[in-house]
Amino acid sequence: MRVDCHCHILYGVDDASKQWQDSLAMLQIAVQDGIDVILATSHVHPKFPENNKQRFDCALAQVQQLVKEYQLPIRIVKGGEIFFSHQCPDMMNENRLITMGSSRCLLTELPWIEDEQDQDADVILTELLNRGYIPVIAHPERYAIVHENYDRLRKWKAMGCYLQTNRTSLLGLDRMAMANQTAEKMLDDGLIDLIASDAHRSFPPRIPVLSDVHALIEQKQGKAAADRLCGETAYQLFQLDQE
Repeated sequence: MRVDCHCHILYGVDDASKQWQDSLAMLQIAVQDGIDVILATSHVHPKFPENNKQRFDCALAQVQQLVKEYQLPIRIVKGGEIFFSHQCPDMMNENRLITMGSSRCLLTELPWIEDEQDQDADVILTELLNRGYIPVIAHPERYAIVHENYDRLRKWKAMGCYLQTNRTSLLGLDRMAMANQTAEKMLDDGLIDLIASDAHRSFPPRIPVLSDVHALIEQKQGKAAADRLCGETAYQLFQLDQE
């Protein structure tokens, strides 16, 4: 079971796919790559104030219709990449907390800019946990606070969070060298829970593909580890058997 648990497959809702043809091209790439399930994780972010559950439900239905019309052997499941910061407390609004699949998991994006990234990240994660959610931290290898304090990753996992690393970072394709280096160290240290494409387009580097990173993990750690990181954990964690 191959699951891409972070993919911007919906069109017209964020900075990724703009029209149905873009999403169709991405779907066809994913199918060719052998991906079985995509979680549609469009941005829930102050830059896109109109994004909420209702808008995502509509956009999800449109892409699911593409799958049906073109008879593609792939499932598209609801999700969202939710940006949290002390500067945007409205993200805690239930109408914007879009969970992954049938679970209580939230794909959580933390602040990018260095002077915004401080102890508030821990406060945000603690509040989510206290509300009964399970934070899945999106691409932590890209955050400045992780580059400055790698042990923060272990702290987040001890709190009950999961860590999702981007395929491009592990393949050395991220434009940030520190992200590539951090992802490699995370893999060696056994800190990665899930690997995803974070695909935004149908052209490289961030495309909906997992076979190349699966091959890398298999070479380094064996097939069982590759299967777990590229699908099995996501399938269980997000309760995709109930979708």
